[in-house]
Amino acid sequence: MVWQQANDDGEANRLESIDGFNKRVNTLAGSPWRVTVNVAELYEERHEGLTRYAISLSRSLDRADDLVQETFVRALSHTGDLQSMNQYQQEAWLKRVLRNRQDS
Repeated sequence: MVWQQANDDGEANRLESIDGFNKRVNTLAGSPWRVTVNVAELYEERHEGLTRYAISLSRSLDRADDLVQETFVRALSHTGDLQSMNQYQQEAWLKRVLRNRQDS
């Protein structure tokens, strides 16, 4: 998955994949802030189910893809919270974030 963002000239720039983001977070985290939740693995495990859930909410495949992307971007900044959760709590957290993104 690759995200794109328009620069000041309106041209699209490729952004890092979820793997790239996860590696950067792990590198920046350093010793006491070491990230042990691998968001890339979480994405691989959960993205299909979250996409189905997002389609049921939005009724649009494009919007569903955006919702799933936004959900995992948010997960990158909450790895500490996700680390303390079991797999069922992580799934519930991801679905709640996705639902909140849909409502906003």
